[in-house]
Amino acid sequence: MEQHKGFINVYSEVGVGTTFKIYFPLVETKTEKVDSKIEEIQLEKKRILLVEDQDEVRDGIEELLNKYGFEVHSISSALELLERFDEYRDKFDICLSDIIMPKMNGVELYRRLKKVKPDIKFIFMTGYANNIEQVNELIKEGLSLLSKPFTIHEFLEKIRQLD
Repeated sequence: MEQHKGFINVYSEVGVGTTFKIYFPLVETKTEKVDSKIEEIQLEKKRILLVEDQDEVRDGIEELLNKYGFEVHSISSALELLERFDEYRDKFDICLSDIIMPKMNGVELYRRLKKVKPDIKFIFMTGYANNIEQVNELIKEGLSLLSKPFTIHEFLEKIRQLD
């Protein structure tokens, strides 16, 4: 809640009950029209290297991408990927990484990988509104960004933009 700059109001009346109202700030995003049918999307299936520290989120994204025929290799941290990069170097076409992770964030991971694999294709993910400065910096650099949660259509559109 705090990471999203939200708050909760609680109203309680003895003998009547309690009401919780949860507030989140409005985030304006640019929406793009995407084809509504997955069958119409003609994209070569890419090999995805997924870097996400939250197990449930990583599992959900991996399941979604596998469902649509993507080969997914998952890893739980930026540091782990750097330690094992030689193992993964030729096993992916696109790195899909969370921005906010402990010990090393996705932006630093990207910068380090770019030094050893200059042609790397990278898509950032974020679920937080409080890292707006980082997000704006990525956008200025022309890098791809997905807001979590995202749909398969949004993901496919980002892949199209990378090609």
